This record gives sequence, structure tokens and C-alpha cells, in this order.
Amino acid sequence: MPRFVIEVRSKTDCCCPLLEKMCEWTDSGAQLAWLIDPENHAVEIYRSNGAAEVLTNLDTLKGEGPVEGFTLDLLPVWDSLAVYY
Repeated sequence: MPRFVIEVRSKTDCCCPLLEKMCEWTDSGAQLAWLIDPENHAVEIYRSNGAAEVLTNLDTLKGEGPVEGFTLDLLPVWDSLAVYY
């Protein structure tokens, strides 16, 4: 089981199955899971303790737990995926 998971929502993905998938990851032992939603410029953060958080309009996302010290620059993500939305 990975300790950290990143999933990017495509324009054809429905939200409910992705939310269930994120919960399955953390219930199965992942310490941290990020669901990136390019359409809404949002990142949903799921933690192994059951805490979930939605952040919007970020330029960067700082890692925690198993990826402490990692920073994801979201601007290229938003820009490169914008052509699909």
C-alpha cells in the first residue's frame, strides 16, 4: 500500500466514485491522498485519521506526513489541463 496517493479527476470522472476511492485508499493504509480537480481548481485532501479538507484556487500545495517538505506547483497543472475543460 502506498503511503501517499495523487489522483487527477478527468472531465469524464464522476465525483462520487472518486471520493469513495480516496476513502478506500486511506482506509487501507495510505496516510495521505490528494484528489486534484482541474475543472474547479480544487484539491481535496484525505488523511488516514479521517480528516478531509477542500482547498481552492491554490498556486502551490505543501506536502505533509509522508511527503513532508514536498511542494506541488499547481499552476502548470491548471494550465496544462485547462485545454481539456
